Amino acid sequence: MDTPCPGIELDRDWKSYKQDILLSSLNRKLFIFLRSVDKGLDYRVVYSNSGDLEKDIDALLELWQQRFGERENEELRQIKKLWGICYQQKQLWYEIIYDGEIAVAGLAAFTDHIKNCISPFMMAYKYDKNYSRYSLGLVIVAHSLKYAIDKGYKVYDFGRGNSEYKTWFGATNCNNKNYIIRRRIYLAGIKSRLRRLVLAWGSR
Repeated sequence: MDTPCPGIELDRDWKSYKQDILLSSLNRKLFIFLRSVDKGLDYRVVYSNSGDLEKDIDALLELWQQRFGERENEELRQIKKLWGICYQQKQLWYEIIYDGEIAVAGLAAFTDHIKNCISPFMMAYKYDKNYSRYSLGLVIVAHSLKYAIDKGYKVYDFGRGNSEYKTWFGATNCNNKNYIIRRRIYLAGIKSRLRRLVLAWGSR
């Protein structure tokens, strides 16, 4: 079965994107959300080229686990290792929104400078009544789209899944094919294994 992987072709500036792509109803709401975050929070943003990588990764992973559940230490260690390698290769971009010293939303994305593509792979936001009115999930996605457009990326790849919010931002569906790869077992190998089993059984 194919897997939906929506994306957007980015060939315009941010102003044109808002006018031409965002649905008019979302456009108005998004403008309100962006202004409310700016005015309602002790608001500051940390980007991958201006922050503390280890501290910021920990902040995003904490938000992610609060939203989706605790993970094993080994899994978190592997994620941090991967992000560190990608960061050194300039293939990782992230943004963290803080309310004072509290991380309230974050998004991390892989960047492909050859294909001129950016692909978010982790997004999380503080999920409680004090922050729900800000729609921080939409705000952090909007921020990342603006970054992608401003930096001249041509494709914003939303990745697996056809969540409704992706279509709000103008994503169109693209299905990736799934393949099952099985190891080929040669007949000669089977015969050899059976022979060894028979000999082993006979020697008992």
